[in-house]
Amino acid sequence: MTIRIGIDGRAMGGKVRDGLSNVSCNYFMHFPETEDVEFVVFSPHRNLFPEIDNCRPYKLVGASGFRKGWFYTELPFLLQKNPVDVFWSPLQTLPFGIPRKTKTVVTIHYFAYLKYPETMPALRRLNLKLLATSTVKRADLLVAISNTTAKELEALYGSSEKTVVIYNGVDHGIFYPEKEFSPILRGMGLEPMNYFLTVGSLEPRKNLRTLLDASALFLKEIPIEKRPKFVFVYGNAWKSQEFEKRIREGILTHGDSVPLKGISAGLLRNLYSHALALVFPSLYEGFGLPMLEAMACGCPVIASDIPVFREICRGHCFLAGPKDVLGFYNALQIYWEKRDGRGKIIELSINNFKEFDWKLSSSKLLNCFLGMIRRGKS
Repeated sequence: MTIRIGIDGRAMGGKVRDGLSNVSCNYFMHFPETEDVEFVVFSPHRNLFPEIDNCRPYKLVGASGFRKGWFYTELPFLLQKNPVDVFWSPLQTLPFGIPRKTKTVVTIHYFAYLKYPETMPALRRLNLKLLATSTVKRADLLVAISNTTAKELEALYGSSEKTVVIYNGVDHGIFYPEKEFSPILRGMGLEPMNYFLTVGSLEPRKNLRTLLDASALFLKEIPIEKRPKFVFVYGNAWKSQEFEKRIREGILTHGDSVPLKGISAGLLRNLYSHALALVFPSLYEGFGLPMLEAMACGCPVIASDIPVFREICRGHCFLAGPKDVLGFYNALQIYWEKRDGRGKIIELSINNFKEFDWKLSSSKLLNCFLGMIRRGKS
């Protein structure tokens, strides 16, 4: 008997690729091959991302072109018309009107809409707040992406009896230490071990203001001809204009900033492999995928001293308070002055983070789906 697993595929296609897109796509691409499972992707996008089409057979439902309200109006109708045994939402919310026989699984990422509401657009914040309580109540299983997220979920909604923790992962076939430095990056004026790196969207929650202020202090003490670069791999997001302006001003004044958008995974791997460190000063996160990618490539990490980063880093990262400009300034100095000792850091990073693997995480999630169905039939 074929088991049908439905997936909320809103983040698996379209013009915007963000952290939720990475999570959705990586889970889907790394689910173990199982003969009696059929995947049904519910998405308004006519075309999913290319890597989705090349990884496994699936049925695409609802691809009529993105429209506002699709999640609330069309998705429930599509689930009624195309019944599945399990419906998984990797985007933290469930629509109303899901058939009662359908088991539901929701991945919970973070609670920025409650803890740092000023860092999100009002409409998105309101949408999450309105659906959160209902989603937690109606879901048959909640998947927290870290123990920190699970504790916050319990404190806010009291749902520990139906919560499991499955860490996000890394594709170790993509992110690994690369010895040769890319001529493309050299053509941009970069050299190995002569730049700091940050990866993520330019939104207030990412707290780039602290990094920009710390880097300004740090660079003042270094002669212009010897200064390292600061590479920003980013995508635009809400209120990103201020940060993008400051990054580009760095290019016009001292040539210290190198902004990069829409680069390939291979080029990102090369950037991680030869950076002085990844700098990740977020105010709040549910996980922090760039940190894992960096460490898989042997890149040291300077990050905010927040609970989830302490959980993920396990003592192998330099942590400073999110608003501690001097703390980040000191970290930049340390990694700049001790750049010749990076080899030991590479070995520590690789050996301590192999368990974060999308294959392992996807296998655990698929087992959750199948276990729910078997228990329902017993």
